[in-house]
Order: sequence, then C-alpha cells, then structure tokens
Amino acid sequence: ENAELRELATKAFSELGDKILSAVVGQKVPQEVLHRIAIVHRGNRSILEIIIINNVTADETVETIATFADERLMEIIIRNQVRYLRYPKIIKAIVENPNTLLSQKSFVLEFARKSNIDLKALGISSDSTALSEVIEGKKSTEPPVEESSGKDSDLTVAEEVSKDSKNAETAANVGSPGREVLIKKFNIPEEYYNENIPLPENMEKKLIEELEHMPEDRQLAIVEVGRHRVKQIMAKSPLGNVAVAAVKHPEITPDDIFKIAQDRAANAEAIKYICTNRDYIRVYNIKLKLALNPKTPVPMAMAFVRSLRLSDLKNIAKNNSVSKILQNTAKGIMKMHS
Repeated sequence: ENAELRELATKAFSELGDKILSAVVGQKVPQEVLHRIAIVHRGNRSILEIIIINNVTADETVETIATFADERLMEIIIRNQVRYLRYPKIIKAIVENPNTLLSQKSFVLEFARKSNIDLKALGISSDSTALSEVIEGKKSTEPPVEESSGKDSDLTVAEEVSKDSKNAETAANVGSPGREVLIKKFNIPEEYYNENIPLPENMEKKLIEELEHMPEDRQLAIVEVGRHRVKQIMAKSPLGNVAVAAVKHPEITPDDIFKIAQDRAANAEAIKYICTNRDYIRVYNIKLKLALNPKTPVPMAMAFVRSLRLSDLKNIAKNNSVSKILQNTAKGIMKMHS
C-alpha cells in the first residue's frame, strides 16, 4: 500500500537482467510470478522460451504468451500438444495471433479436429478452420519442423537432394593438404586468395567462364583457399559438389546465403542444400528468396510459399515472373484466408 515502495518494487522488477531472470523462470516458482514476468518482459524472447517450456508454468500464461508471440516462440508453443489439448484456449490464441504463420495455424487446427476439440465452442470461425485444407492435401500430426518460423514439416527435402549434394561433405575436405600446398599444386592466381589485392573488374566473369572447363579438384581447391568473394562466386559452379562445398564453407555467412538464395545463376544443387538446412530456412527472408528462385525444386518452393506472410503471398500472386504453380498456390491460400 506504500506508493513509494510500490513504485520502486515495480521499477526493480521490470529492470531485472537476463542473468537473474533466466535463473528464476526455469525453476519451480509460483505460477503467479512466472505469469507476471511473462507480461512485464514480453519483449524478451529468450526468457519467454524458458517460461513456455517450464512444466510449472500455468496454461493461462502460455495462452497469454500465444496472443503476442512471434513465429519462433509460436513454434515452441505448438510443439507442446499435450498442453493445448489440456487447455484448448491456447489454440484460439494461436489462431488469432497475427504473427502466426498460415502453416502453423493449419497444423494446430488440423490437430484440434483430429483430437475432437470443439473449435466452434472456442469461438474459432469456420473460415479459419478451412486453412488447414490448403496445404496441398497434406495432413500431418507431427509438430512442424521450423523454424522459424513455421511448419515446413511437410517438406520431404531430404529425398530431393542428389548424390552430388550428399557427397559434398567429402568434397569440402579438399583443404586437408594445406593452404600453401593447394595454391602451389593448382597454380591458383594470387588475386583469388589474397584479400589485400584489389579484385579486377572482370574477375567474376572471367572465373565463371573458366569454371566451365576447369577440373573439379582445382575448383575445390579454389573454394578452400579462395577469398570471401571468390567463395561466393564458386556457388555458381556448374559442378554440384563444388557449389555445395562453397555454400558449406565456414567463411560463408547468413548474409552470403541470403544473396545466393536469390541468385538465379547459383547452382541448383547449392540451392537444394540451402533448402535442406534448417538453420537457413529458419530465416524468413532466406525462405522467401528460395521460394522465388526458379532453381528451387517446385515441391520445396510450394512448401515455402505455404508458410509466407499474406503481404508476400499477394506479391507472388501478381508476379508474372513466378511459375503459375506458385502463383496459384499463393492465390489459393489467400482465398481460404479471406
């Protein structure tokens, strides 16, 4: 009742650091405390993740988090089917959250129907329940893989990867003889590996032309010792093993992957590898670029389209440079969502 003390306590509570919070929210503490932390620190994703997976956390708290969670937090909520089977109001919060991906909504609604949960009693409209029919006739009771984001579990991408991609791990080990040995053995020009030398203006064009006739072992050596820009260019190699080795190189960053994902000149095997990497497709913008890249196999592109936001679906539906299949998929999802 002391106003001054109350103000100080509230201020201190709202300013608790991650180190203290993370030590608290994973423990067996009163549900009211966890609920209050979830509300006051709603912008702290790492803390909310711990609260969501804490068995002590009240179902009502998870319901509250589900009303404002982003797609990554929603993924964690969706995986705990036992909780929302026990407390179906969480389903309503998931469906009504504008951050929830269409594929996530579809998965939860399908699960609810198969579990004989009365969606009408929860106040979920029939228009919303129709979403789960959109996913190309595929209905899964397994939690979505994503990431990121969303439910890309209907992707059978592993089956799409060619033998070249599967052997890329071996190919990437070409650096084992040592940097200097490779440079000398394969007569690699200094501008290919020395970051201190300015890149010639026509080097990219020249290197790409050379790749058409260059032996695979020399290309792999260039991937291993090459400077950053050269590694990016090698993702355009006509040889799948080489392109995948370039994409998998430790020096390649997520920003590089984003650029490769939207590059229509990138090797198809490199694009397939990115499609199968769960860390990369957890990044929404990478997934969007993969959906639009004609080198992405159609089944994978369609799966990515089904997990995009409405604004991007609208752009795809109007984009005549995108295949008709993807346009129609986008239009179908938008129609069911309207």
